Amino acid sequence: MNKMNEIELVKCPNCLEIDTELNTFLGKNQFNCLNCNTVFSKDQINLNNISDGYHTFKELYYHRMVMFSIICNQNKDKACKSKLHSDGDGTMYKNYFIAEIKTPEGNFSYHFNLKYWNWFKIPAVEKAPKWDGHQPKDIDRLLSLYHE
Repeated sequence: MNKMNEIELVKCPNCLEIDTELNTFLGKNQFNCLNCNTVFSKDQINLNNISDGYHTFKELYYHRMVMFSIICNQNKDKACKSKLHSDGDGTMYKNYFIAEIKTPEGNFSYHFNLKYWNWFKIPAVEKAPKWDGHQPKDIDRLLSLYHE
């Protein structure tokens, strides 16, 4: 996707339409809604409402949470959840917990808002396992759960 397509898919904070364009006449990071003609700046954009035209970030993060909870719930013996990292500090974000699953290729985890704690019907542990360095690119580790 090129930069222009990304900009065109920004939702207007006024009418919530995604028909916007970068307005170079008003200065850097100024957007103009082609639907209601509202001019707004980049800092007024709610990132949850950014869309590819089909789904918003908010929807996609919710989908990720639902799908990861299903994977963890179907593999309870390999999964856990905690409100603390392995060093005893809280998770990276206030009011969040970490859900983690051990796969044959290594661990994989996400942080989720505490309101989703009960979606994860997995053992709660005092501290999450020590982070093994996994990164988003390691998502394919989850596939190894089904190739055992």
